[in-house]
Amino acid sequence: MGNTSAAIEWLSFAYKDLEEAVLLDQHDFYTDKIGFSLQQASEKCLKAVFAYENKKITKVHDLVELLAEIDNILKFDDYVEMMTRLNGFYIASRYPMPVIFSPSKEQTKVYIIKTQELYETIKNICL
Repeated sequence: MGNTSAAIEWLSFAYKDLEEAVLLDQHDFYTDKIGFSLQQASEKCLKAVFAYENKKITKVHDLVELLAEIDNILKFDDYVEMMTRLNGFYIASRYPMPVIFSPSKEQTKVYIIKTQELYETIKNICL
């Protein structure tokens, strides 16, 4: 049996970031800021799996690396491209530097849906 309470903690923070992205999108906010919220939500979802499995939660923020570390537990091949794109928002949206990738509104909506799917999938596994 997994560590459900630890997973719930991570998922509750992931949910807040996901809701933030949805609200920012509804108010036509900057897509790079929405991307940052989705990066944070995705990172916390993936770390919920680590918590559930009682694995050490590393201070890694690279979503593709986190996916690779739980590949033996969950297969998320459909998310690699999105995770690669969202990785660019971790630093770029926090500090003055050129944004590597700023998604269109349409792409942002796709990323929101996929992040919601990721959240629901991990929630169903951990709870």
